[in-house]
Amino acid sequence: MNELELYNILTLGNDEKYTIISKTTKDDKEYAMLVMVDDDENPIPEKVKIVEVTGNGTRVKDVDDEKALELVALELTKNALDELDAD
Repeated sequence: MNELELYNILTLGNDEKYTIISKTTKDDKEYAMLVMVDDDENPIPEKVKIVEVTGNGTRVKDVDDEKALELVALELTKNALDELDAD
């Protein structure tokens, strides 16, 4: 994920804004955990999504494959918690 960095703010096609709280690579695919943010860029913890990053880090798409979601969700959560502990 060269172009997308932790805590970058992304505006998705539906004009919702998210921040990147975790990233990982699994089976040669890049994934990120996103949390929606309000207009002041405060996180909305109940609005979390896991996306696959494509196009050299320029596009994201929701992970709707149940198996893929299971494979990466735990690792993304662990990475996010590790980031919190580092602060």
